[in-house]
Amino acid sequence: MAPRKTQSKLSNRDPRYRPFDLSFGRELRELRLKSGMTQRKLADLLGTHQGYLNKVEVGTLPPPSGPVIAAMARVLGVQPEEFLALAGKI
Repeated sequence: MAPRKTQSKLSNRDPRYRPFDLSFGRELRELRLKSGMTQRKLADLLGTHQGYLNKVEVGTLPPPSGPVIAAMARVLGVQPEEFLALAGKI
């Protein structure tokens, strides 16, 4: 039996790895911390997972969809348009 071929995933240690633009994630983290919220609390309020928010904050994943960004903005007390613009959605 031949060995299975596995698709390799780039890790942050691979020189070809390029994280997404970090400005949205950094701003999300800063606003979350200013509001005194943990990633888990924000995730619960948004109906998503803490791990997902972590990956967005560190730039492993791109910013979420427009409706999710608007929900984040409402929860964090910022104008949705500003947050959407930062994510490049408008």
